[in-house]
Amino acid sequence: MTTYYVVDIRDALYSGTSIEDIKNRHIANLRSEGSLNSLLHANKLEEGENMLNLNNLYQLEQEFYDFKEYLRKWAKTHNLHLKLKRRKKDWIGLNEKILLFISLKRPLSEILDLLGFRIILGNSTVDTIRDIKLLYELQNEIMLFFIKKKHCIFLEAEPKIDANFDPDKYKEELVIPQTLLLNPSFENLVKDYVRFPKWNGYQSLHSVVRKPNGVFFELQIRTYAMDLRAEYGSGMHKNYKNSRYKDLKDFDIDYSKISIPGFTVLPDGRINDIVGLRKAIDPFNYL
Repeated sequence: MTTYYVVDIRDALYSGTSIEDIKNRHIANLRSEGSLNSLLHANKLEEGENMLNLNNLYQLEQEFYDFKEYLRKWAKTHNLHLKLKRRKKDWIGLNEKILLFISLKRPLSEILDLLGFRIILGNSTVDTIRDIKLLYELQNEIMLFFIKKKHCIFLEAEPKIDANFDPDKYKEELVIPQTLLLNPSFENLVKDYVRFPKWNGYQSLHSVVRKPNGVFFELQIRTYAMDLRAEYGSGMHKNYKNSRYKDLKDFDIDYSKISIPGFTVLPDGRINDIVGLRKAIDPFNYL
């Protein structure tokens, strides 16, 4: 794979005095370079900044109050524990994804996970058929909620069937439904990694919601057991990301050279990041 890499992101990272300054410097450098790919790259970064401004995030948080209440009622009815996580994609990670899509000649309009919400169902470390059925029931209910009550639409999802998945390898670990459990009207709007797991055993239901004002966000729904595998087990996202981005060699960043408020490299090498430069953050922390 040929990697597009003209403007070095490290120029902005090492010279910027704040997260905003770093973003502005990199966008300016991309526009100054002037190639089509650099301009598309800059446009995508600005699109994200414009969409996820404080006013839009605040409005979204207000609208989510009744959604969270709806989830509480649903969980109580089914005697289940639910957890809602929120995250805004880290800025360096967004740049990495843009570079990957350009190198693969994929349209940048397909990058739809700038803002994400994850719903984790239950607290069992082992899935059952009942857990799987409830997972799909919740997916169907949530889609109806956003369509009917919030006047949102769900974006069409590209079919994802991983030919490298080996069902025999995971037959003792995963519960895989053999029939369609989604509302048939929603089948083309959900990336169903539960029925069709990734090669590493990753399972989850993914969909993208677009609000009437153009703000979009990704929804991930999974069981607690699926979340454990995704975070710490065979389906760990870190392993998937390392494989997917293995050809982007240019992101060899010396984080100790970054000096901005809210970003610190600790003596043991760990990164303390509250501004979303390298670590995904909850976008509503500071509202």
